[in-house]
Amino acid sequence: MLLFAITGATSFAIFSSKVQTFITHKIIEQISAQLNSDIKIGKVDIEFFNKIVLTDVLIKGQKNDTIWFTKLITANIDSLKIKDKRLILSELNFDNNKIAVEHDSLNHFNFSFIFDSLQRNDESSSLWKVYCNQFGFHNSKISYDNLVTKEEDDIFVYDINLNISEFENFKDSVQFKINSLNFNDGNKLYLEEFSADIITTNKLIEINNLNLKSKYSDISNSNVSIFLNKNNQNKNIEIDFELNNSEIGFLELA
Repeated sequence: MLLFAITGATSFAIFSSKVQTFITHKIIEQISAQLNSDIKIGKVDIEFFNKIVLTDVLIKGQKNDTIWFTKLITANIDSLKIKDKRLILSELNFDNNKIAVEHDSLNHFNFSFIFDSLQRNDESSSLWKVYCNQFGFHNSKISYDNLVTKEEDDIFVYDINLNISEFENFKDSVQFKINSLNFNDGNKLYLEEFSADIITTNKLIEINNLNLKSKYSDISNSNVSIFLNKNNQNKNIEIDFELNNSEIGFLELA
């Protein structure tokens, strides 16, 4: 009886691993198609039936440039409904990330197509639906390259840690809550604490209930609106600040 139980449990584990690995690859293929981007995965591991581990994940931009590489992604599965093609994750974490951001003369970022794709309402029943409430980004590095003003130094920020929850994707917008964010640019800006409610649309980024603490600045319960002006190529991005009970270090702002 014990041997039968062990054999049955082992068979179930192998079956679950194969099924979840197959589903993971299928979901990645669909995400690649939806985002019109090439996504590569080095390895897929299944742990304890409800945890997926991806290593060496690469996301390329529309010009075949690397915009995101992460060494490790861990996803905790809350529920998996194969018949309904629905995967619900309780938590998703990204470790050791390298993100390359570019801004061109048409006022476009190299990652803009990802947000545009997320905001498209695709109700096709043939696609898997993936839901996740909480995200974590740990030990991340971001480089920023302004292709318009090449004479200026690029920005490189490292040691970024970010926690996001309450993520919701609607037809024309994406919203989420930044619970905590900290980073260091290795020069003049060291962000100790940051939290805010974020809403993004095709032309606007709203940052509400913003709380920030850095070496020279302390901002509480404030709001920022960033107008992207995508339809006007000759107009710069506009930023509207509503600051309350704040101290701002202008060196950091610059």
